[in-house]
Amino acid sequence: NPPTVTSETSIIRKFLTEIDICALVSGLDMLPRTIQEAQAMKKPIIATNVGGIPELIKNGENGFLIKKNDPTDFVDKIELILNDNKIAKKIANKGYECVKENFDWQKIALNFKEYLKKV
Repeated sequence: NPPTVTSETSIIRKFLTEIDICALVSGLDMLPRTIQEAQAMKKPIIATNVGGIPELIKNGENGFLIKKNDPTDFVDKIELILNDNKIAKKIANKGYECVKENFDWQKIALNFKEYLKKV
């Protein structure tokens, strides 16, 4: 049987419950769903400052943005999150609030409905 959205979501959640930090270190990402999923699970995020990632992560507020190809900055942010539980919880909670406020399906549907009324 082909995987369903529900089964894939369950698998993703299973993995996300096991991690302490979500690190997305890539050269180019337009608007990665991985970040939204980790934010929904209240995981602190470290991601490269490329593509659409800065649309989701506000550096130091709901995650950390690092420069592409800068391993020192990456390691520094990992150490900061692992050594300062208060900061880790703060950015994880802010990430959760961000995804809940901006990517909630009911809110998206209502905004779309309002848009259609105007058209």
